[in-house]
Amino acid sequence: MRINKRYLFVVAVISMLMLVAACSSTSDTDEVLKDSLPNVVLLVTRDYGSEEILKETVGFEKYWTVLDALDANAEIITEHGGGFISGINGFESYSEGASGKRMDWFYYINGICADVGPLDYDLNEGDVIWWDYHEWKSMDSTNSTVIGSYPEPFVHGYRGEVAGTTIMCSVKNSDLASELREALMDKGAATVEISEIDNSIIEDRVGPVIVLGEWEELDGVEYINKFNEAYERNGTYIYYTGEGLELMDSSNEKIMSLKDGAGSIMSHGDGLGDENPLWIISGVDSTGLEKAIKLLTENSDKIYSTYSVAVGDNEVIKLPINN
Repeated sequence: MRINKRYLFVVAVISMLMLVAACSSTSDTDEVLKDSLPNVVLLVTRDYGSEEILKETVGFEKYWTVLDALDANAEIITEHGGGFISGINGFESYSEGASGKRMDWFYYINGICADVGPLDYDLNEGDVIWWDYHEWKSMDSTNSTVIGSYPEPFVHGYRGEVAGTTIMCSVKNSDLASELREALMDKGAATVEISEIDNSIIEDRVGPVIVLGEWEELDGVEYINKFNEAYERNGTYIYYTGEGLELMDSSNEKIMSLKDGAGSIMSHGDGLGDENPLWIISGVDSTGLEKAIKLLTENSDKIYSTYSVAVGDNEVIKLPINN
């Protein structure tokens, strides 16, 4: 039987078009599925956020952990069955001995240093995962919380649990507290209340607490006073002296002093995984306090990937100071 060549050509063309359509359909389906996945932000930096290595908004699948998200988007080296990350994109942990330099990876979820390994933290939509590679000397120098994932943890909390935020201030600073409350609500915080400063509530927090005020008034709060005096191990690299504030490097060596018109934003957690962190926004005077509040409410991108910050004359100083 003789087969018409024209017929064979038409069949071949139709087959090719069907194959292309099938591939296109599969590709489109993959894109739709990808777009429908819940997202997290993955940030990888070094030296306390001073250098960005990776920043991506990534989709994740059901039951994924922090380790899964990192492994899918970076080159990693793990130890202890995946429970410890020793290398990301070529930067590896190392130690020069008990008295030498030690570099490691640390990770934060929504600004809170995790209390479990990356294999044991289940992802929740909207989480900000921040890995930072830096030098450290002991667990006493570990930063329990950081401010550089703002507006977290006030929007998504920790482990998917979101508690209401309390802003504490004196009556004279109520307008600044209202500005901050409005900014947080605009960012997606569900519940934000304003109250007077209460030392007992600061000590036994049941949700994130933000205390704002000039240092002269905050220094009279017992918890905050003790916190400030423990500057060498509280992880903020800031010390209020009564005349101004001292700014430090990662070894808590005093590098710079600021006085009139200076302010700061810092945070603290009572150990790792503290879902009820304390943020302190203060200033040497009212001008410094207003600068710090304005930074958070109008220019919060300037504190992204920072551990703490100070504000001076037209400058934002990221802490710790890198020499």
